[in-house]
Amino acid sequence: MRYEIEHCFKSNVQSDQEEKLRINVSSQSYMDNVMWITKSKAQLEQILKIADEFNIMNNIQTNYDKFEMITNKKLDKDIVEVNFGSSKRMIKPLTSKESLQTNNGFADEIYI
Repeated sequence: MRYEIEHCFKSNVQSDQEEKLRINVSSQSYMDNVMWITKSKAQLEQILKIADEFNIMNNIQTNYDKFEMITNKKLDKDIVEVNFGSSKRMIKPLTSKESLQTNNGFADEIYI
């Protein structure tokens, strides 16, 4: 991924002549944690679909193996299918009594 930065400036304030500086930067970025809180699985999947489209468009890789889901709803199954947009994964949601580990520590209580 590359982007270009361009800046016009006057090296001499007494002159009208401007100089232009242009730099091409190839970059790599790292996004650590994202937490979405939604009212329903459908709403979560809509957000995940939009995020997936954005990631594909910008050549961003996602590590789906680190995805964790916590819920306070009673589920019929221990494992639920979550649609990420371009892929579906089977996820075992944590219960509201379990801790969700983040880089900043643990989120022990999340109320939805």
